[in-house]
Amino acid sequence: MDTSPPLSPWTDGTLALLAQLRPNVADLSAAAERAVLNPRDPGGWPARWRMEAAARICAMNGLAARADALRDAAAAAPAGPAMAPETDTAARRFADAVAAAPRDVKADDLGALRAAGVSDADIVRLCELVAFVSYQCRVEVGHALLGAAQ
Repeated sequence: MDTSPPLSPWTDGTLALLAQLRPNVADLSAAAERAVLNPRDPGGWPARWRMEAAARICAMNGLAARADALRDAAAAAPAGPAMAPETDTAARRFADAVAAAPRDVKADDLGALRAAGVSDADIVRLCELVAFVSYQCRVEVGHALLGAAQ
């Protein structure tokens, strides 16, 4: 089992609180983070691309420090195989749309990914990435709100 630290840093306070309140959730969240940002089988989404996408999602959620840390991690990650520009553009648009307003995503959005050459397995991988990073952002923002309320 991989026990390396998470790739994108939660704030120390958020992870510490999560570990205190729900140690199993903290451990599972750290493992899930490694799995979505740097999986054994990345499919069409190399680690650098995944970290850059995660950084955009964090920035969309007002988490500038997390976004910066992810961009730094992305810069240090191997580039991976070249991605066709139309695939990159379609995937970024889809990821940003799902992160911003998941209920507004339609079948046509999936069709745009398929038209850009994205396989069904890579669509699932992309959705996993967006869903997990969005979860992290909600935990982080929630923790900050709880701290501000005290």
